[in-house]
Amino acid sequence: MKLPRNEQETIFTYSINENWHIYTDVPKHIRKYLPLVKSPKLKEENGEIIALEGFIDGNVSARAKRVMSDEQRQAAGERLKAARNNSEEDA
Repeated sequence: MKLPRNEQETIFTYSINENWHIYTDVPKHIRKYLPLVKSPKLKEENGEIIALEGFIDGNVSARAKRVMSDEQRQAAGERLKAARNNSEEDA
């Protein structure tokens, strides 16, 4: 049974010996971290993965969401448009 959104959680724990341990029942995080987990322990229901637990082979990082002003967003959009035009011309 899927949990309501307000009850879903992802927990990362760091251990010197084992690296990063993850437990998650958030579907988006299950899809994201499943390929990175060594020997994953999966909890399934009706053929659907509802929880993932295991150790991640590598590092985990988190960063703050970038806040852009309207001018920055417009400038980034223009740079992306120019880059797309250049790649279409090269093809």
